[in-house]
Amino acid sequence: MLNPINVLPEQFLSCFFEPGDAVCIRVFDDRKSGAFKGLKLQTEAGKFSALDDTLRKHNAENRGIFFVVNYGGHNDGEITTSIRQASDAVLTGYERPADQSEAARVKRASYGQEFYDRFAGNGAAHVPAPTVFQPYKVRVTATTLYYRSGAGTDFPVMGTVRKGEIFTIVEETDGVGASKWGRLKSGAGWLPLDYVGKL
Repeated sequence: MLNPINVLPEQFLSCFFEPGDAVCIRVFDDRKSGAFKGLKLQTEAGKFSALDDTLRKHNAENRGIFFVVNYGGHNDGEITTSIRQASDAVLTGYERPADQSEAARVKRASYGQEFYDRFAGNGAAHVPAPTVFQPYKVRVTATTLYYRSGAGTDFPVMGTVRKGEIFTIVEETDGVGASKWGRLKSGAGWLPLDYVGKL
């Protein structure tokens, strides 16, 4: 793990802006769910700390916070056409790695472009929607079968079920002792799915 560096935002921004320059900030919710549709903020580089409380609140909500380094403001077209420019500015003006070759610059900018495309919503990168588990019914095929407090034989036994009984499975996961485990709709525990038949 890399050690974090302790750099104040104003120090970081001074690589790109004069204290009186306008700094544009974008806030994204990478989960693409809920009511939050993003936020555009602007302040002077020398007064960035005035946004500290606001940005901390968004960070606590697991939202991505980015500043725009191309002086282009909030215009999406200006930002998307300057990902390479912004990446190069950070690479050469702040990070200064040993390898600043054209190949390194192109590769680094592609990461930024992919991230922007994914979270700015312009559709260039596809983020698949999370799959929703569809509950289903099963019939016990073993004579007697333990159900457990968690998904695996390393969890305590909560009780037993008998051959022919029918249950609804609302979640599946891997675990010790079976190829898959299914959580019972009742919340009573988890069944090893190797010993039931799907209906």
